Amino acid sequence: MMPEREIGISMSARIDPDSVLGDDAHIGEGVVVEPGCTIGDRVTIDHNTVIKAGATIGDDVRIGANCTISDGSVLEDGVEIGNNSCIGPATLRKGTKIGSLVHIAE
Repeated sequence: MMPEREIGISMSARIDPDSVLGDDAHIGEGVVVEPGCTIGDRVTIDHNTVIKAGATIGDDVRIGANCTISDGSVLEDGVEIGNNSCIGPATLRKGTKIGSLVHIAE
């Protein structure tokens, strides 16, 4: 289980201005959000995770540390991804839970 979430964006995070962030996000240290991404409300993205161009992340999603979410991936509402995982390109349906050290692709 992931720890309680904080709200805020780390000073070391890099978020492309062409991406959209929802309300009440927690973006950890060293996170990179590439162009054209949509990040929903109440999303937690832990440190050193990379969200590749065009990814869509729904509301209430939690992404662990050191993950990569590939170009065009879709994470629907309520998805949880453990640390050190690589997703995509893929679509994870509402409420999907993925453990640590997992690689999923279509």
